[in-house]
Amino acid sequence: QSAPVAEIRPLDVAGVVDDYLTIDIRRRLGADDVITTPQFSTDLLTWLGGADNLVPVSVINNNDRTETLTFRTANPVSAGAHLFVRGQFLLVP
Repeated sequence: QSAPVAEIRPLDVAGVVDDYLTIDIRRRLGADDVITTPQFSTDLLTWLGGADNLVPVSVINNNDRTETLTFRTANPVSAGAHLFVRGQFLLVP
């Protein structure tokens, strides 16, 4: 696993191009015992994740036994907004 990578990207959503915070998380294929949850925050206190806040964009096989999962915020980002990201990784026993 590697650290999540975040950036603001213009994305076409339902025919409208706007800027979204995206989060790329690289994980090992077959690592089904690890739950990967991306999260973002505007204040480093309240962290938002889940289907209401982050939308899956793509899953890309990197052909090196890893895949990259990409998520975007549910809503476009405002110019000048402060955003922080993190990945939460939980090991399922």
